[in-house]
Amino acid sequence: MVGARGRGSASRCPILDLGPEAEFGAMAPEGVTIHSTRVRLGVVMPGAATDPGIALAPVRAFAEPPAIDDATELLAAAPLHAIAYGFFSSSCMLGVEGDHALQARLEKRTRAIPVVIPGLAAVRALRALRVHRLALVDPPWFSTELNRMGADYFRSQQIEIVYAARATGLQSSQHDQHPGRLHEWCARKCRQTPMRHRCAATRNALRTYLR
Repeated sequence: MVGARGRGSASRCPILDLGPEAEFGAMAPEGVTIHSTRVRLGVVMPGAATDPGIALAPVRAFAEPPAIDDATELLAAAPLHAIAYGFFSSSCMLGVEGDHALQARLEKRTRAIPVVIPGLAAVRALRALRVHRLALVDPPWFSTELNRMGADYFRSQQIEIVYAARATGLQSSQHDQHPGRLHEWCARKCRQTPMRHRCAATRNALRTYLR
């Protein structure tokens, strides 16, 4: 989880996720400070590109109490202006209604500090930009099923998914990602597919490398 103060925010994220703090630090304007905490996620990262991806049960369990609720309350002890829940995979599994329920539950522990849920925030951003067609790219360590759930999340909000896939062929480790290779992968797929639309690398771990 990440929080910010000054005009500050905070985030909480899974212990294996390397990206959120770097992303928030890069995007934060002058005068905004970032504070974060991590929550254990009981998954085993795939060891090879041919592995089927991380298991879904621990991804779903991450959004359940009490660990994430306790982390939220601890972050809210600081004078923050917002708290971000840094795990988009939860949105894929919970759906929009589940995201709203998670947001309401966590905000009971924040002393009126708003909680930002990635799926809900992404939909608001797409609408603000008037994006109606989307290509969705997930990391290679995510399963085909989780990628499908992510596409269904946006489809449920009347956003057309013109392409959805994992970035297969890249290394199955966050430590081995490189912006050049990821950009080449996306560019190649855009040439092979009629994707003259917005392309989103939805997971924190990939957005960091695409910056």
